[in-house]
Amino acid sequence: MRRNKIFLFGYHGRRNIGDDVVCVSLVKTLEKLFKFRALLYVYTNEKYIIKNFVRENGSDIYFTSSFASNLKALMGSQTVIIGGGDYLDDYGHFLKRLQIFAQLFAFGILTKISAKKFLIINGGFRARTRIGLVFIKIILGFTYCVSTKDGDSLSLLLKYVNKRPEKGFDTAVLLDYSHSCQRRAETEIKNIGLSITPVFSNFFLKPYKDEALAKAIARTVENLVHNMKNVNFCFLALNTDVRVGDLKLIRKIMLMLDEEALRRVKLVAYNGNISDFISKCSQLDAIVCCKLHSIIFSYMLQKPMIVINYHPKNAGLAREIGLSSHCLVSLEDVFTGKLGSMISALVNTPEEFRDRLPISEARERAFNGVQKCMDCVMW
Repeated sequence: MRRNKIFLFGYHGRRNIGDDVVCVSLVKTLEKLFKFRALLYVYTNEKYIIKNFVRENGSDIYFTSSFASNLKALMGSQTVIIGGGDYLDDYGHFLKRLQIFAQLFAFGILTKISAKKFLIINGGFRARTRIGLVFIKIILGFTYCVSTKDGDSLSLLLKYVNKRPEKGFDTAVLLDYSHSCQRRAETEIKNIGLSITPVFSNFFLKPYKDEALAKAIARTVENLVHNMKNVNFCFLALNTDVRVGDLKLIRKIMLMLDEEALRRVKLVAYNGNISDFISKCSQLDAIVCCKLHSIIFSYMLQKPMIVINYHPKNAGLAREIGLSSHCLVSLEDVFTGKLGSMISALVNTPEEFRDRLPISEARERAFNGVQKCMDCVMW
């Protein structure tokens, strides 16, 4: 029997736990589907991600990072996969989105001229402008099969693009995280996780607005610490890349805090160990989510949450998991201080900030999103 050779490409190994979890979860799912009948080439920018893989006996996984090894993997594979991510959208600065489109276009051309089956599995697709829709149509023209991570993406493709996608879910929910969870003893002190990311630098090329965001968050945390003696905060840095990660902004916020507030604040930063980060999140009582995968982790760990709606993908995910609209806060409301009153409500009435979609349903959808695409190429 001929072995399927698959090249998995994406933003893996770039110090972003969301992309790393998607990669690990997708590889594990592909191993189950193919039962060792496949050879997997996995792109990773840095090698640290390898320690997160539990290797099955007989599985063949090769990690690539250099241009030469990536090109060799691409040319030697029958199937090329981009797993997850919200790469195809027109949110943010035009030049930033154009750069990503150009990279995907070049990738699509390579798959086309080398006769590869190009799959996008459980991806996010969003277009608010005509040019954004054109970009999406062009890239999807190179694909062999597509599944989407949410209803918004599915509706867009069904309405405007000549594709019949499968409705999946974010592949990260397929992570086996049971061994990472720890039961926390009930205490009067509530530990609130807070994910924050440099939105304006990364999406709009306006770093000065992140300075204002830092001041707003610092002011909110200080006020809450002074007025709620039973609350501690834990900043969550899901992306620790030195250029586009969360750490610089979080450390800036912490430097703005007074001495009393700083004593009741700590930082948990992703160090490349997925299990360790999930374990620390499991010890929190609730989470304020900015990064998309902080929402996913809160959902997986069944934590009440507030979602900072800085990007359409956050609102889309909140709808998918059945969060009420009162659980979402806009960036404008963060600046005006509304986040503070919402966190107070989160602490006092956590049941009002819970999702309603059973995790089993999300996992089934995510698995189907992988399986339906792979059915196109397995036989």
